[in-house]
Amino acid sequence: SEELKYEQQTKLERDFEEAMLKKALELVEIDLPDILVNEELNRIENRFKTQLDRLGITFESYLANENKTAEVVRNEWLIKAQDNTKIALLLNEWRVFNNLVITEEEIARVMPKSSDKKVSDQEYQSIVYMLGQTKSLQHLKDHVSTSE
Repeated sequence: SEELKYEQQTKLERDFEEAMLKKALELVEIDLPDILVNEELNRIENRFKTQLDRLGITFESYLANENKTAEVVRNEWLIKAQDNTKIALLLNEWRVFNNLVITEEEIARVMPKSSDKKVSDQEYQSIVYMLGQTKSLQHLKDHVSTSE
C-alpha cells in the first residue's frame, strides 16, 4: 500500500540521517557550552513529562515506580542532550558556512494561518531556527548523497 511505502521511505530517510549525523559527530570536535546542554536537558525532560501526562502518569510517580531520582534520570539523558546540542551546533555551522538563507516565503509557509493569534517574537525565532535546522540537514544530506 502507499501508506506502507511512505512509512518505509520515512524510516530509510531517518536511518540515513541518524547514520550521517553520527558519523559527522565522530569527525568534528565541538566545545559544548554547559548552558546549551542544560537547555536541551530541560527540553528532553519537558517532552518526557508531557508524554507521561498524556498517559495520566506524573513524573514523581514515574520516578517512584522506577526507583530513581530526577537527578539520576537527567544523568541518563545527558549523552542524548550532548549529542542533540552538538547536532544543533553542527547544523547551524553548516548553514552559516554554506550561506543557507531562510526566506520570508519559507517562513510564511509554516506560520500559523489564523489571523486572530499573533505569533510572539520567541515563537517566530523558534520557527526560523527550526527552518534553518531543517534546511541545513537537507543540504547536508544532499551533499553526502552526491559525494558518495
